[in-house]
Amino acid sequence: MGKKVAITIHGIRARGEWQKQLTPILAWHDFIPYPLDYGRFSAPAFLPKFQRERKLAWFHNEYDRICNQERIARPSVIAHSFGAYLVAQLLERYSEVKCDKVIFAGSIANESFDWVDAIVTNRVLCVRNEYATRDIWPAVAKRVISDAGNSGSSGFI
Repeated sequence: MGKKVAITIHGIRARGEWQKQLTPILAWHDFIPYPLDYGRFSAPAFLPKFQRERKLAWFHNEYDRICNQERIARPSVIAHSFGAYLVAQLLERYSEVKCDKVIFAGSIANESFDWVDAIVTNRVLCVRNEYATRDIWPAVAKRVISDAGNSGSSGFI
């Protein structure tokens, strides 16, 4: 069995405390954890598309660096809020990006993301989206960001 790598990525207005708690658990289960931290990203900074594009470029570079460093083709990814948005954007835009397992929580990825295609084309092997129907922030993100969605409060369609 090959290496198991898990990339974790937090949401906006946070620095990923949950990642720090999850890292030793992932390591205990023989994953090589990569808790990514793009810094604090405020809600107003999130609004301009060029700012989101900068974070996406950063994440793409980190994804490539980790895959090259570990000599793997597909890491697993656990992402919250804006982190889930980044993962979905990466998968949507770059056909060479592949993931083993994808877990989202409080996602603001577009709810119409085509997971069937991602799975059928072998770019993602398994996906889980944890959502909360009372979480208002994904719905707010959908209203103010043209390419965001409320998959964190309604699921994927």
